Amino acid sequence: MGRTVVVVLALAACGGGGGKTTGPPADARATGDGGTSSSPLSLLPDTTDGIYLYADQLDDGVSDAIVRFTATHFAGTQKMVLAENQRYVAVNPNWLLLHYRLGSSSGPVQYIHDDTWSSDFDQVTTHEDWFMHNMDNARHEDPTDDWYINDISNDGFRQYWVSSVLADMRATGSLGVFGDSFEAGISGYGVTDPDTRFDGTNPANPADWPSGDTWIDQKKEWIDYIEAAFAATPEKFLFVPNIGAMITGWANVDYSTIDGAMLENFGYQLAESDWQLGMNRAMKLAAAGKLIIVQSYPSDLAGRDFLLATYLLLKGTHTFVNLAGMGVTYFPEYALDFGAPLAAAPADVSGYAQAGVYRRDFAKGSVIVNPSTTSVGVTLGTTMYQASATGGGTVTDADLDGNGNYTSGSLAYAPVTQVTLAPRTAALLLDQMP
Repeated sequence: MGRTVVVVLALAACGGGGGKTTGPPADARATGDGGTSSSPLSLLPDTTDGIYLYADQLDDGVSDAIVRFTATHFAGTQKMVLAENQRYVAVNPNWLLLHYRLGSSSGPVQYIHDDTWSSDFDQVTTHEDWFMHNMDNARHEDPTDDWYINDISNDGFRQYWVSSVLADMRATGSLGVFGDSFEAGISGYGVTDPDTRFDGTNPANPADWPSGDTWIDQKKEWIDYIEAAFAATPEKFLFVPNIGAMITGWANVDYSTIDGAMLENFGYQLAESDWQLGMNRAMKLAAAGKLIIVQSYPSDLAGRDFLLATYLLLKGTHTFVNLAGMGVTYFPEYALDFGAPLAAAPADVSGYAQAGVYRRDFAKGSVIVNPSTTSVGVTLGTTMYQASATGGGTVTDADLDGNGNYTSGSLAYAPVTQVTLAPRTAALLLDQMP
């Protein structure tokens, strides 16, 4: 297929390159009287043109060089005490911290409470009516992650959750809350039998719930309660639940009123029908300008390419990606510059379909995704340059030069006129050699 050109990355700590963070002035940062001039969403960059990153939990006490690299290549993170958050805000005034709290459950595992690593579970657990119980009157428990499903319709629990989250956000300088494991109770997640309300599709079946108020309905009611409470604050705090890959067809929770969401394990190693379902649901949120964090954990380069291309199909104005989870992790392909999309995203992922693959064209290149279980050949009609990466991973001080540039990765470009995509792979293609 012709020669391959390798370009060694040397990404500046500020400005262009992958993980751009340039955005509008920090007019949503809290003012001296506790107020803001607009929603914290105004801090976020417009992600239409580029690949934009959002970090998961970061380590405390890292070097100033790592702080500067992170704050200039990622838009924000979650779960951080005030003193650490202030280090990143000093570098990037648009840095957006999300407080961490379980979204539909409670447990003893520590998080940041009262601006320190601790837990309020000793208080929450004394309110037995704040928890869902099965037909043996036992709490619904997830033994792996050590939490119990809350009764999200209980007024006492609702009031406590909101008031304590507001206090914790203000204590840490957070501008929103990441509500983890929000899909508890769906498809057996965290459910302890026997409880016919949670069997099969029953969480969406009005006949199995008092007054017909299903678990799916209660999720929406809980969202609306939180959003109304946050909207009434001077800070206009954000609610960003973890809603997973959204591939349970019958569990069609109405997420139209959330500020944003993490899509954990999104798009990876799925049946094509599930990939399509998740994409269609996510595309509606992206099109509405929600803060979307696509977070999956690929095990190899092919998986990274597939997920990055899936992200680029999905991407709207506030769409971010993280392909590694916790810590500062950077991959060379984050530096690829495809430019702005040539057309707005379609309402349905089928609008990208072309001869067995899904393609989106940008000002400087294209991505082609094959989510099927069969190989597909694609004739491009012109010479393009297929990108592949070497290196990348956890960022340490040794990976940065004296100017804060990332040096531990490279991109290779192969001129191609056609590509053959193996099952669940993608091609990252540029129009011109960089």
